[in-house]
Amino acid sequence: GGGGFLPILQQIAEALAQVPGIKPSALSYESNRGEFRLDLVAPDFDTLERLRQTLSGLGLAVESGPASAGSEGGYQGRLVIRKAP
Repeated sequence: GGGGFLPILQQIAEALAQVPGIKPSALSYESNRGEFRLDLVAPDFDTLERLRQTLSGLGLAVESGPASAGSEGGYQGRLVIRKAP
């Protein structure tokens, strides 16, 4: 539907292209909630925050999940992304 799976997925891809250094590790979609869950690895917390801000700037609602230092350096985190109300 309008503002559904493909348009949001395209916006996520656009945001990832704008913020270098982010490596997605998993992406899932819950159709009943209309939300994506993006697990990722970034070189630092600021890069994670830049991605969150970029997604918000594209008109998406973004919630930050837990972020932690990864075992091989960098940060692991999760973003929950959906169409803004």
